[in-house]
Amino acid sequence: MKRLAQVLCLPIFFALIGTGLSESTSISKRDAALNGINTCMKRNEVSSRECRKLKENIATLEAVYRDGDKSVLPTLFHVTYSITFYQEALLADREGFLDALSKLPEKDQQPVIDALAGGIYDMDKARFEVLRNSLATIPESSQNYRISLICLNKLQSEHADLFLAYFPPETFSGPAAPLRQHRYARLLSLFEEKPVWAPVSAETTIYRLSIHNSWGYSRVVRLSLRPDGTGEIVAKEEYPSVTKSEFTVSKDQVAAFQQQFNEANFWDMPTERQTLGSKLPHDGADWLLEAAKDGKYHVVDRWCPGNTSFGDLGRALFKLADQKLGDC
Repeated sequence: MKRLAQVLCLPIFFALIGTGLSESTSISKRDAALNGINTCMKRNEVSSRECRKLKENIATLEAVYRDGDKSVLPTLFHVTYSITFYQEALLADREGFLDALSKLPEKDQQPVIDALAGGIYDMDKARFEVLRNSLATIPESSQNYRISLICLNKLQSEHADLFLAYFPPETFSGPAAPLRQHRYARLLSLFEEKPVWAPVSAETTIYRLSIHNSWGYSRVVRLSLRPDGTGEIVAKEEYPSVTKSEFTVSKDQVAAFQQQFNEANFWDMPTERQTLGSKLPHDGADWLLEAAKDGKYHVVDRWCPGNTSFGDLGRALFKLADQKLGDC
C-alpha cells in the first residue's frame, strides 16, 4: 500500500517540478530580456551589438506582462512605443497602466500618451469608442484622474473626426479624403473650434480660414458677424503652444470684406481643385476656407493659393486680425 501511494504521488511530484522549472525558466527569460534592454539603452544606439536582440527582448517582456507580471511595464514604457500593446494594456488593467504611467517623469509620459492615442491608420471608430469610454469613466476621486484626462484629451484631439462632424459627408473626395478630413478635424479640435456647417441658421454668418503648414505651424482665423453689422474676429496659432487673440471689426471693415467675398464668387468655387500630386512642392500649406451665411454652407480647400481671389480672401481675413499671411 505504501509503495502504491508512492507510485501514485510520482505524477504530482513531477508536475510540481515541471511547474517550478517553468516558472524558473520564465523568470530567467524575463531577467535576460530586462538585462539586454538595459544594456541596449545604455549604449543608446539601436544598430549596436548590444541592441541586436532588442525586438526579441521587447516581445519577451510583452508576453511576460500579458502572463501577469506587471513589474515589466515601466521598462516597456521606455523602450517601445507599441500602439497595440499600450491600448491592450490600458484596457486589460486600466488603473495599473495609468498608475505606472503617472509615475514617469513628464518628459517620458508624452511619448507613451502619443502612442496610446495612435494615428489615423491605427484607429477605427469601434476601437476609439472603447478606449474613450475607458478613460472617460475614471472618477475624479481616483489618483489616476489627472493622467486619464491627459490621455483622453490627446485621444480625442488626435481623432476628432471620429466623434465630431466638422464637415458635411463626402466633402472631400479621392483616396486622400480620409486623411484630409482627419487632418483638418485634428487641427480644429486642437484650437477648440466647433463645427460651423450644421445647423446653419439664417441669422448666422461665419467665415473661417484654417491653415495647415507642412512643417507643423498651423493657424486659424474666424470672423463672426453680429446683428448690428460689426464683427468679432478670433485668431489662433500653434507656435510654440496654442495662443488666441480677439478683435472687434467695424461695420465698414465687415462691409468691405463681404464685398470682396462676393466679387470672388466663393459660392461657385469647387471644394477641391484637381492637381498633379507629383508637381506639388514639399513645403507649403493647405488653406481651408469655410463660409456659413443665410442658411448655406460651403468650404474650399486649396494648396498654396498664391495671388488668386481665394488667396486674397484669406489674406484679407488675416489682415482683419492684424496679422500677415504670405502667398503660401
